[in-house]
Amino acid sequence: MSPCQLQERDVARQIARKLAPEFAGVFSPETIERSAVEGYAYYSSMVESGEAMANYLPILTERFVRNRLQFVRTDRLAFADAPEVLFVCVRNAGRSQIAAALLEHYAQGRAQGRSAGSSPASEIQPEVLIALRERGLDLSGRHPRHLTDEALHSADLIITLGCGDACPILPGKHYLDWAVPDPHGRSLEAVRVIVADIADRVQALLAELPDPRDEEGPPAPAS
Repeated sequence: MSPCQLQERDVARQIARKLAPEFAGVFSPETIERSAVEGYAYYSSMVESGEAMANYLPILTERFVRNRLQFVRTDRLAFADAPEVLFVCVRNAGRSQIAAALLEHYAQGRAQGRSAGSSPASEIQPEVLIALRERGLDLSGRHPRHLTDEALHSADLIITLGCGDACPILPGKHYLDWAVPDPHGRSLEAVRVIVADIADRVQALLAELPDPRDEEGPPAPAS
């Protein structure tokens, strides 16, 4: 890695640490850092062409990231139709699979749940399958999937699960970050606790979404 790349990474990490508390629960630190890398690269190209001064790169990058995240962040989840929710964790073998399955279970058509990871495992964690089966959910036919640009662009709401994965900031998308413990390597009892935690979060999320039945209006009078 070149000195320039090392400086870029160092600046991006400093900005991510500084902004993470401000955007906690919405953007993961990794997503903030990714945005900082993009901002630093943009302003670095301006420096090379003599349009800015190198000493101002950290300040310009931080301002770029904060403005970008503030523009995308929203306090109210509003969708025209049943939203597609994409849950993201690195291995897609635990938390994201749990969240997608529980969303599908509780939503009853009000939202669609999907999941993916940047480095998917070969299979879903066995304890996760057991804990969900105890709740009447069978994931035995599912497998971890790779996080693709297509999946990101088709999602309405992207939720990272405190797993270290970074997502691009895309216009028109909603973002959340849930700090959930990793079930990998944990006992079945510990996984049950994690499943219960995610179940509470999913039901709280669904409570924020508008119910399409409320927009149908009163039934037409009988003829």
